[in-house]
Order: sequence, then C-alpha cells, then structure tokens
Amino acid sequence: MLDLAERDAIMARDAIESGAAADYRALVEVFTRRKQDQLFFTKQAYLARFKKNLEQDMVTDPSHPYQRLLVALATSHKSHHDEPSRHIAKCDARRLYDAKNGGGTGSVDEAAILEMFSKRSIPQLRLALCSYKHIYGHDFTKVSRLNGLAGWPDGTEEEFGWRF
Repeated sequence: MLDLAERDAIMARDAIESGAAADYRALVEVFTRRKQDQLFFTKQAYLARFKKNLEQDMVTDPSHPYQRLLVALATSHKSHHDEPSRHIAKCDARRLYDAKNGGGTGSVDEAAILEMFSKRSIPQLRLALCSYKHIYGHDFTKVSRLNGLAGWPDGTEEEFGWRF
C-alpha cells in the first residue's frame, strides 16, 4: 500500500503526462490541500520514483492554463501555521486590484499575482479574495478572466476551494 506522499507523486506524474484539464485538478488538490511538510515528502517521493523534480516536469510539460499558477504553488515556501490576517488580506486585495490593472498601464501584472500565490497560505489567499470582493464589489477571478489573465481558466475559484 502506498503512503500519501507516494500516492500524490503518482497522481502528479499521471496528471503531467496526460495534460488533460481533469487530471490537472489532481495537482490543484495536492498543492492546495496539503501542508508544506506533506508537499516536501510528495516532492521527495516524486524524485525517488521518477528521477526528476516535480517542478521541472511541470515547467517542461506543454503549456497548460493551470501551469504558471501550479508552479507558483509548487515552489512556494508559505506557512500553513499562521492564522490569516485581515490586515494582510486587505493589503493583498489592493495588490491584486493594482496588479489586475497593471499599475495604470492597462495590462495585467501576472508576476505580482503569482508572487502572492507563492507566498501566502491557502487560508490567507481565501481571505484576500473575500476582502477583494467586499472592497471592490466583484470577484477577482471572474474579472481576471475577462481581462485576459493567462493561466486563470474557468472554474479556478471552485478548483481551489475559494467559494465566497
């Protein structure tokens, strides 16, 4: 019987090799539902079993709508132990708003968005997205798709468990 890390490593490999959106949902679940220490063991199991780094396989795989977002989550060093902060959430909501508007240039600042996703825990991101909706009156994810944020496919908020 496989342990959790080995099972996640095999699911990740299957998702990467298939490239199908449905299979990428397994990766979304692994990176959003596991704690940092569990992800560490999954990456180690992936390396031991397939002799490759999970992040490298995700980057070298043909482009997929979730790819950049998943790589940001996979390479993150966020803490899952801290309580979400309302102050940080409000600041992050403003950063998302500014990034969505490209700081006045009209283009989307994807680097700022991906940086936030790689540094915040899932509960903190949820709170930031809820704050965004409360402050600006609409969902960040829906507006981002309309504004052409690459790598933000339909249903992303549901995939990540961000139900408001």
